[in-house]
Amino acid sequence: MSSLYDEKGFIFSLDAILAIAVLITALLGVASFIGPQPIHDQQGYLRLERYANDALEVLQLTGTMDEIINYVRQGYPENAEYLAETQLRKILPAEIQFRLIIGDENNPRLDNVFSTHGKNEEWLVAFQNVNEMAKAIGITTLPRKRIKVLAWVDNNDEEFIFQLLVNAGIDLKKVNTITEFWNEVDTAIAKWQPGHPYYDAIFIPDAEIDLAPNGLTSKIIDLVIYQKCEGRIVVGGSTLYHNCQVEETDGYLWESLGILWNDSPQEISGPPLDNMRILNSTSFVTQAYKNGDNIEYNSNYAQYVYAPIDASWVVARWEDVPNIIANPISGIIIRPSGFTHTRMGLLPQPAVLFNMRFAQSATDNENPMGTADWITLVKLALGYEEVPELISLYVWRGPPV
Repeated sequence: MSSLYDEKGFIFSLDAILAIAVLITALLGVASFIGPQPIHDQQGYLRLERYANDALEVLQLTGTMDEIINYVRQGYPENAEYLAETQLRKILPAEIQFRLIIGDENNPRLDNVFSTHGKNEEWLVAFQNVNEMAKAIGITTLPRKRIKVLAWVDNNDEEFIFQLLVNAGIDLKKVNTITEFWNEVDTAIAKWQPGHPYYDAIFIPDAEIDLAPNGLTSKIIDLVIYQKCEGRIVVGGSTLYHNCQVEETDGYLWESLGILWNDSPQEISGPPLDNMRILNSTSFVTQAYKNGDNIEYNSNYAQYVYAPIDASWVVARWEDVPNIIANPISGIIIRPSGFTHTRMGLLPQPAVLFNMRFAQSATDNENPMGTADWITLVKLALGYEEVPELISLYVWRGPPV
């Protein structure tokens, strides 16, 4: 009998223990729910993390981040900061503060903070001492540096230059008179310091004019002197066509571009000259493409037959050409850096010749062709380079510092 009581007692004790365990668990749950700590202290970081990620996603989905990045790319950080602050203030709750950084945090392209007094030493100390903070990360691309370009711009090139500026962060000086052009070239030569060219590049897409007429004939050599001062030049085919009269001067320019001088180059147009094929995608100009890619061209615009000093410098060409022309016709010729000019010595930077009227073709009013491709090729030819950059959005609770 005692054994029966012992067995019943054992069963009763087990039930009681289980019931007590369930009760204790329930009480602990209630206590944690109604305890003195606020809810955000228990889920604070997760909620902050959600705020940060959601805010960054909203900026991206609405296109606002693209606008912010474009302001930074074009050299208007104040506009970028204002847009970022006004939009984030709308997106985030009032008690949430933020800091948006684009680029390396030690040397940012943009460092936007929401602060009543701006970012100062006191603000940075307060930021570093925030107890609980979340961070969301994105990625974009920005210019490695803002290159400075002098551009000869005829009326027919205006639209191409406009689109180039929209698509690239470039400081560009436009000129369209011979006097102003040579004044700028002379300034670039006079103000050059080793490692710091005054203009990174001179861009002459389609100069339909003799740049060095009577009385200025020798000025054309200044374009080679500029190249000796670590400058790079990028020209279109009609530029050489209109500057080939005098071997003693124009020949200097031709050689600096990697082209054999010719006092009467051929000018041709018409089909089948409507697609240029990439031959060498490893060059800095064509790196965005694959070998065999075609670049569309409006064959109503002229092209030119030039002979490169070295055939390996041709990185693109037309393979379908009119019957009267020897096949193939060079499309893009890159004279490499470190080239020794026979009469002027070492030219540190490369030079690029596009042997067609690419600017007019790309922005023709009725039939523009390959516009985005020509913009890309020219950007790369000028030395424009974009690199990945981090987007970091920090959020935390508290009043503005």
